[in-house]
Amino acid sequence: MALEDFAETRLALEGMFGTLPEPGPWFTRRVMQAVAAQEAELEEKQNGFWIGVRRLAPRLVAFAMLLLMLGGTWAFQVRRTTLAKGQQFVAAEGIFEATPSTPAYDDVVIASTHEEKAP
Repeated sequence: MALEDFAETRLALEGMFGTLPEPGPWFTRRVMQAVAAQEAELEEKQNGFWIGVRRLAPRLVAFAMLLLMLGGTWAFQVRRTTLAKGQQFVAAEGIFEATPSTPAYDDVVIASTHEEKAP
């Protein structure tokens, strides 16, 4: 039954395909361009932020490299002029102290806060 319906439908549609005009050579190109535009729009919606980051990354790298070169040159110039003037750098205080610090006497504070009052 279903096979007979399928055969009848196919025969009915064969007549319709004979009357369709042939597409021109430009048709395939336009359809493919439209599909590519829709895919690009969809990808832009999904990955719009990351596409912008990928486009901006080379500029950021170049800017960082320029800043690094300028900063390094400036630091080198400052050091050279300081050494030329004969000034000596004072060593910065390190993490560890050279002299021991005075005790905080925490035991005295703790004992005085916990004294029991006589009744």
